[in-house]
Amino acid sequence: MKKYILMITLLITIQLITADIDYYPQLIVAELLTASWSGDADEAYTGIQEIMNNYHYGEVIPVRYYTEQNSGQYSSPSVENLIDDYSPSVFPSLIVNGTSRVSGTNVPVNTGLPYHALIEKDYYNTVPIKVEILDFNNTTGYVEVLITMLSGSESLQNATARFILIEDDVDINVTNLARLVEQQTFSLTGQNNTVSLNTTLTINPSWDENNLRALVYVSDSTGQIIQAASTYATPTKFIRAAVPNQRIDIGPSAGLFEVDYFALFNWGEDIDLTISVQIDNAPPSWFLTYCDDDGLCYFGPLDFSLQSGEEDKFHANIIPDSIGMMDYHFLVQSDDFAEDYLIPFRFITNDVDYLIIDGDGWSDYETYTAAVLEDIDHSYGIWDTGFADLNNMITQNFNHILWITGEREPALTEQEIGFLSNYLDNGNNLFITGQNIGKDLVLNPLYSNLVFYNDHLNALLISESTDIRQINGVAGDYISDGLSFSIEGGDGADNQQNPEVINAYQQNGTETFYYEDNSVAGIRSASTANNSKIVYLAFGYEAIDNHDDRRDLLSNVLNWFEVTSTDDLINPSDLPNIQLFPSYPNPFNLNQTGELDKGQRFVTIPFTNDGEKLSDDVSIIIYNIRGQRIKTLTDIKPMDKNDYYVTWDGKDETNKQVVSGIYFYSLSFGYETQIRKMLLIK
Repeated sequence: MKKYILMITLLITIQLITADIDYYPQLIVAELLTASWSGDADEAYTGIQEIMNNYHYGEVIPVRYYTEQNSGQYSSPSVENLIDDYSPSVFPSLIVNGTSRVSGTNVPVNTGLPYHALIEKDYYNTVPIKVEILDFNNTTGYVEVLITMLSGSESLQNATARFILIEDDVDINVTNLARLVEQQTFSLTGQNNTVSLNTTLTINPSWDENNLRALVYVSDSTGQIIQAASTYATPTKFIRAAVPNQRIDIGPSAGLFEVDYFALFNWGEDIDLTISVQIDNAPPSWFLTYCDDDGLCYFGPLDFSLQSGEEDKFHANIIPDSIGMMDYHFLVQSDDFAEDYLIPFRFITNDVDYLIIDGDGWSDYETYTAAVLEDIDHSYGIWDTGFADLNNMITQNFNHILWITGEREPALTEQEIGFLSNYLDNGNNLFITGQNIGKDLVLNPLYSNLVFYNDHLNALLISESTDIRQINGVAGDYISDGLSFSIEGGDGADNQQNPEVINAYQQNGTETFYYEDNSVAGIRSASTANNSKIVYLAFGYEAIDNHDDRRDLLSNVLNWFEVTSTDDLINPSDLPNIQLFPSYPNPFNLNQTGELDKGQRFVTIPFTNDGEKLSDDVSIIIYNIRGQRIKTLTDIKPMDKNDYYVTWDGKDETNKQVVSGIYFYSLSFGYETQIRKMLLIK
C-alpha cells in the first residue's frame, strides 16, 4: 500500500493492530408497511425515494409490504404474516433493521428526513456475521445463502433467516414490492463457522422475471435485523465504513485522546483512495491528527489503495486544550466516486458544565437549549443519540443531563429507559421535556414502561393531548414563579401537536407548570432515597415562544439542581419585617449603563425596612450558583422614605469581572434573611 504523504512523528504510544477484523459493515433493511388504500401512502413513497437518492443498494435495501386489506394483487398471506409480526399501529409505517420505526405521516416523511435519521443511526454499525447469496434463479425462485460467523465471542441462537422475493417496477407507483416471504430458523456460533440455507420461492407467471430480486436478512431472537444481502446491482467501486465502538467519545480537556480504530471495507473493484480528517466545529486551539493500522500518523491527506475485498483501519488523535466539544469527520475521496464519503464523529470533554441529550431524531431542537447555556455562560456538550447509544461514560462524568425529545419514535427507547433508571438511581439530576413521552411509555404497547414513568419520572398521565398552548408558572415555586408563556408561535419551534397533561404520581412530586385551564404541564421531583432531582415538562422546551422565558426556566432548573436543600430557599412572604425587591435591570447586561449614576455600569438592588430605622447590621451579599460568596455590598444609599438600595458593578471582592450566569443576593436584617436571584449576561 503506497503512501504519498509526509509522515510525521508524534510523541504518543501507538498500539499496532495485529488481530484480524472480526466484524463487517451492516447492510441496512428499510421495510415499509403500507396499503394501497392509505391516503398517506404517497408521502411515504416520496420519502423512500428521497432516501434512495442518497444511498445505493450496497448500503440500504428498501422493501414494501402491502397489507391484504383491500390491497389486492400487491399482497400475499406470507407478506401479511410478516406485517402481523410487526403489529403496526397505522399505515404506512417504516421499520429500519427490524426495530426503529416511524409510524404514519404526522411527521414530514415526504422529505425523507425522519427515514434518513433511522438509517444514518445504523449506517456505521458493525455486525459479527457475513451473509452471501450464492445463487438466485429468477425463473425457478431458487435461493441459496451462506452465513458466516466472524466473531469468536458472538453467537446466534434461534436466529431467523428471511427469504424475500421482491419485484420492481410493478406499476408507475409500486416498486420494491415484496411478493413472497419465507423464513427459516438456525443457530450459529464459533469464529469462521458457517451455515448454508436454501429455499425455492414459487413464482407467479404474471410477475416479470427480469424485475425479480432476492433479499435475505438475518434477525436475532428479539427481531432486530443483524445482517442482510441482496441480488440488487451495486456500484462497481464503493466502500463502506464500520465503526466497532461508537462515534461519540468523552475525554479530558488536555493531553492526547486516541479514538478507537474504525475500518474501511472495499466492497467493489480495486480502487485508489485519499483519506483525511477535518474539523467541523471545535475551540480554535484544538488539534487533530489521525493514524493508520501500521502505526503511521498524519496531518494532511493520505493516498492509498484498496484491492477488492480488502480493508484498512484508521483512528483519530484529538489534542484539546480547553473545555468544549469537537465535531469532526474523516473524508474519503476517489475519482471513481460521484460524491465524497464521510464518517462523522464527536468528542466532548468530561468537564463541560452540562450534557445535552439530543434525542429528537432528525430535528435540531437541542439548539434552543444550547443557545440558553451559551447565554448564561455555561459550557456544554451534546450527546446525539443518532451517533451512539447512551452508556456508563455519561454517568461517570455528568451528574446533570438535559434531555430533549421530539417527534422521534419512541420518545425513549428501551435502552434509554434502562440508562435513565440507572442514572437516576445513582443520585443524578434530569431535565426532560417532550410531548410524546407519556403517550409512548403509558399508552403504546410497543414501547410502554409504566413502572419507569411512575417510579422514576414520578409522573401520572392524565391526557395524551390538550388543545391549550398557554402555560403559567406557580407563584412561589423555585422554578416557575413569575413565568408565563405560549408554546406556539414566537421564535420557538412550532411543533406542539399533542402536548400532554400530567400529574405527580407520588408525594415527592410538585406541580410546577399549569396550562391555562389549571391542568398540569410540568412537575419536579426530589428523591429522598438517592437525592436525584427531576424536572419533567409534558411539552417541548424548544416550543416556548421566546428566548428569555426559555433562559429563565432553564436557569431556574439548574439553580434548583445545585441547591443541596430546599430548606435553604426562603420565601419572601415569610419575612414580614424586611422586603427585598427585584434587582434591575434583570437580566443585567454587563454592557448596560445604570440610571442612578451616569457612566457607571451596575445593577441596582432596592429594599425597604418596613418602616423601621435602618440598622447597622444590614448587609447584602452576592453569591454564585454554587453558593460561594462573591461580594459583600455595604454602601447602602437612601432612595425614598424607608427605601434603600445598593449597586453592584458585576465584580468580585478582588475587583475581577464575574462571568455570565445566575447570581443570588441576600439581605440579612437581624435574624432574618431574604434571598432573590438575578441573571448577568454579556
